[in-house]
Amino acid sequence: MTKRLPRRLVAGPLPSAHQNPMKPVYLDYNATTPLAPPALPAMLPYLRDHYGNPSSFHSRGARAKKGLEEAREVVAGHLRARPQEIVFTGGGSEAINLAIKGLLSTSQKPAHILSCVTEHKAVLETLNHLRKESQTLVTLLPVDAEGQIDLDQLRAEIRKETVLLAFMWANNETGVLHPIHKIGEIARGHKIPFFCDAVQAVGKIPIHLDTLPVDLMAFSAHKFYGPKGMGGLYVGRERFLPPLVHGGHQERGYRGGTENVAGAVGMAAALGWVKDQMGRNQASLKAMRDRLATEIRERISRVKIHAEKADRLVNTLNVSFLDLEGQSLLMAMDQEGICVSQGAACASGAIDPSPILLAMGLSPEEAKASVRISLGYMTRSQEIDFFLDVLPGIVKKIREG
Repeated sequence: MTKRLPRRLVAGPLPSAHQNPMKPVYLDYNATTPLAPPALPAMLPYLRDHYGNPSSFHSRGARAKKGLEEAREVVAGHLRARPQEIVFTGGGSEAINLAIKGLLSTSQKPAHILSCVTEHKAVLETLNHLRKESQTLVTLLPVDAEGQIDLDQLRAEIRKETVLLAFMWANNETGVLHPIHKIGEIARGHKIPFFCDAVQAVGKIPIHLDTLPVDLMAFSAHKFYGPKGMGGLYVGRERFLPPLVHGGHQERGYRGGTENVAGAVGMAAALGWVKDQMGRNQASLKAMRDRLATEIRERISRVKIHAEKADRLVNTLNVSFLDLEGQSLLMAMDQEGICVSQGAACASGAIDPSPILLAMGLSPEEAKASVRISLGYMTRSQEIDFFLDVLPGIVKKIREG
């Protein structure tokens, strides 16, 4: 008798051992995430019915304004902040720019910013812009082979002109976690503002801003199962930043322009959902990640797993398959219905070696051979099974090709 699979997995003949019954197998959650189940239903009334401008004085405007402020209260509550400390933005990159450029514009000159070589491009390119346009002094701390900074070196690099420490919480490629509490304590001890890029951290680790020594913190909804084009900036300690976007009084003067009410409501709903998932599924995510690391080593020769000894996100695995290019592996995996990621693409479309992995001491060849596998709260063990079944054959074929 033919064994039947659940209708949700297949419609038609049974798949062979090397067919994917769950296309696509999505293992790229650090790039973006699907919408949380409650997010779209929460957003729909503000897309369809409560479409008023929150700045309008009539009843439809007031209803939209109510939804916006309720969303702010929910987001603040989940992050343990005060509603007035949450500024809604158009995403993580905008929040990063608002924080860094805004704070620098209010600081004395000459100004010095201390950051890290493995920061996200949104931070590094902002710092490079400031260095060119305003002669801001920038120091980027190196990292060791595990992607970690030396706190003693951080202390040694602080100067009297230092006006900002800018460090990400979780690295998007390796999952390495910087010791944000310790960095914040150093910043407070020197009375220097501290900005944290928490785009990859929110939704993956608990965030308690009421006890966290940070002054500014950026986050992005689509990294934690919310809508794209929606983000936020925590602005604490009664700090004021000049707006990047002029043209209105919205967001208490931090950001001009009509607010994305539906996006804010969707982000709030997603954050509540992901907080619940975090409490129940962190252990299973870690187990799947560790299983991937173990079985990749057992099934495939000449592999190198990065930052394995570091404190890192439980959902992220970065591995180099030596003697091949990761781009070829990505394309072959995509043909099997498996979505994973690699480094950033340059303007020509070619894949450059990851600057993050190069900073950790990898050779260009090792960095080009890397693949990032990032799991999410919707990842299932059957997807890991399929990935591990097809991966050895694909690697063998590319290496022999």
